[in-house]
Amino acid sequence: FLWKDQGRRDLSSETGHYAWADRDYEILAKHGFGVAREGIPWPMVDLGHGYDFTIIEPFLEAQRKHKVVPIWDLCHYGYPEQYEPFSEAFPEQFASYCRAAAEHVARDHYGPLFFTPINEITFFGFAAGEWGWAAPNGKNRRRGTGCGWR
Repeated sequence: FLWKDQGRRDLSSETGHYAWADRDYEILAKHGFGVAREGIPWPMVDLGHGYDFTIIEPFLEAQRKHKVVPIWDLCHYGYPEQYEPFSEAFPEQFASYCRAAAEHVARDHYGPLFFTPINEITFFGFAAGEWGWAAPNGKNRRRGTGCGWR
């Protein structure tokens, strides 16, 4: 997300989740949770000429160590600024990223793989439609009003 005057936010960094991934997953396992949702920040892994998934390595290591199966959100943190969601190229750009993300997390993974292509699609539908916070019903196709999602 691009938040008003703050720009893009990385909530996993702000909350310390990258640094505390092992502890976070240890707590889940300790309390009997065998599955957890986790997001891959598309804007932060898409370099425009390839992908760098280094940022999610702490999650992958902790998941394997504590045997917690992830449900990966592929579009939870918006999309990269260089892409236009209304362009003809966008579906292929998103599919390319989804393919690369799935291949990356499948390496050395145990158990089943689960993916959610778009996080909270109903909420996004309201934000982009009825509420007019984001495209297409925001101020313009590139940037909406309100929270300034992208």
